[in-house]
Amino acid sequence: MPVFDGPVVAGASYVLIDDVVTSGGTIAAMRCLIEGRGGKVVAAMSLATSSNAQTGWGGFLAPQRSTLEALQKKCDIAALERLFDEYGIAQRIGQLTNSQARHIASFGSLDRLRDRIAEARSAEVLPARD
Repeated sequence: MPVFDGPVVAGASYVLIDDVVTSGGTIAAMRCLIEGRGGKVVAAMSLATSSNAQTGWGGFLAPQRSTLEALQKKCDIAALERLFDEYGIAQRIGQLTNSQARHIASFGSLDRLRDRIAEARSAEVLPARD
């Protein structure tokens, strides 16, 4: 996920705008920063969205009920959220976009997901968490 920094006014409302949404990672990361510093994201929009056969249409930013149900069937949500925290992905499932959640649900197990993250980090595809 992209990493952002900057001032956030606690209690203020924010609207996020991105040029193109594919998986929604940019908007999700900005939302995490704003909400983590006490702001409130009230809307998000983009000029365009893309589609991906594996993760679905980028136009659904929030995880859809069917996506959350698929995750719940595959794994323990508390264990998944611990993995997110361990790797700095998100603090909770609700911070993922639908595309991100669908991609995570495509893994056979949490162990396989953990292994894939470790592989990506060792290949320097993903930066190590500070």
